[in-house]
Amino acid sequence: MADHDGCDPASVALAGDRLREGVRPVDVFAEIASRTGDWDGAVWAVCLALGLSAPDMRLLGSDPREVYAEFRPGEEDLCGRVLEMHGVFDVPRLLDERESEVRRLLKEAFGASGGISTGVALGLIRNLFKGELAAAFLCLARRQPRAPRGRPVDFWNALCAAGALLETGDDDQGRAVREALGRCRQNLADAAGAADGQVSSGA
Repeated sequence: MADHDGCDPASVALAGDRLREGVRPVDVFAEIASRTGDWDGAVWAVCLALGLSAPDMRLLGSDPREVYAEFRPGEEDLCGRVLEMHGVFDVPRLLDERESEVRRLLKEAFGASGGISTGVALGLIRNLFKGELAAAFLCLARRQPRAPRGRPVDFWNALCAAGALLETGDDDQGRAVREALGRCRQNLADAAGAADGQVSSGA
């Protein structure tokens, strides 16, 4: 991928103007890509205008030029949505100490899940990257650890700890977190009971 030294300053300025107007990054990309025909430069322009040091392709798993190759002029909107879906335009949020601990616990639960479908995992990783911790918690709380790789006690224990730190606010999201935390605690009790039963039967 070309470095930012080759990015057209006019495109970066345009991207900044559009973003300040409230236009979504994916739509800014489509506009610049359509106008210039330089899709690589359009990605850089949007990312630099967002304050990102470089287009972050960690979730894409491939060179973005391979993505561009799947599209033709006139399909800039579709290409932009694919890039957006893979987190290319995501901006990380600075977390405080409590939030950092919540994210650590959610990652711990993710690791103990035994595997999550690709689409769900992609959204979850984006939530964690952007600091959307309540959304990540609710996503994981709707799952069940997968046998045989999942570790149910560790999964629910980490979620209960994360949910307890998140349990604030009386808005819809706060109420959803509290309700999900109650289910997680019951699931933890069930998982711990099942694990104790297996130990007893194997003794």
